[in-house]
Amino acid sequence: KQNFLKEVAKWVAQYVEVSVIVARNPNSIFYTGLANLFAQPEFRNYAQALRVSALFDDCEDRIESLYDAVDEDIKILLGDNNPFGNVCSTVAIRIGESGGLFVILGPMRMDYAKAAGILNHIKMII
Repeated sequence: KQNFLKEVAKWVAQYVEVSVIVARNPNSIFYTGLANLFAQPEFRNYAQALRVSALFDDCEDRIESLYDAVDEDIKILLGDNNPFGNVCSTVAIRIGESGGLFVILGPMRMDYAKAAGILNHIKMII
């Protein structure tokens, strides 16, 4: 099942042109699509790229706080409500019986309807 989630995450990252994080718990985290994130115009600036890359350095801590903010309904987290800060936006949902997380991380101008639609589909198949 974990390999299936990784493949789904890779596909979503490519399709939406974002980064995706899948967490079974704060100690079991997989992320993909960093190149997609850094290819966005907002993150081509060196200082912005550093800020975004720093998010992944302490990914475990940020994911932990995401568990409190996200339930079985899709959550769009921006600004102060976003554990990943105001550099990017987060669309997330709890998945599976273990209550893991499927997180889409992208620029503020991300297509939220597309991201939410994909998460709804993922919720149905997992």
